[in-house]
Amino acid sequence: MRAGIALGLALAFGYSAAAQEVHVKGQAKAPDGTQAFTGVWVPQSCMVKGQEQLPQKADRDAIRLSIENGEYKLYVLTDPVKLIGRRVSTAELGVDEKAGTFELTIKEGAKKGIKLHGIFELSKTSLKLCYGPAEKPRPTKFEANAESDNFFETWERHKK
Repeated sequence: MRAGIALGLALAFGYSAAAQEVHVKGQAKAPDGTQAFTGVWVPQSCMVKGQEQLPQKADRDAIRLSIENGEYKLYVLTDPVKLIGRRVSTAELGVDEKAGTFELTIKEGAKKGIKLHGIFELSKTSLKLCYGPAEKPRPTKFEANAESDNFFETWERHKK
């Protein structure tokens, strides 16, 4: 069931059936613009087509986003204590901090090669992302209403 929830969260990324067991960890070294994003994040909300995709806390607790070295990696945890999980997808992350925008290019997963773009709001403890397909206009508001193809996600830094 959790893999299905993560699949819903990662609709834009696709799911790799060949996902391997990996440790989820952040590293300090990162390309320009992505340093502040570095770390492990826990989802608080994921809105798609006006609907919450992760209404249950147990479903949110099983998912992690690891951002390190300019890579955006989405996981479904198999061991939440040791932060071990199966990678759902990997994307290259590019950030324009001044503009508050970002780009993702999917490197692994069923939708390899797909490009997404969006806006972000980042604090020490939280991250808001609103993004959609790169061939459509970049979102300008943090919303994912029923008429849009946008994802609106809120994340909280993982507390060690």
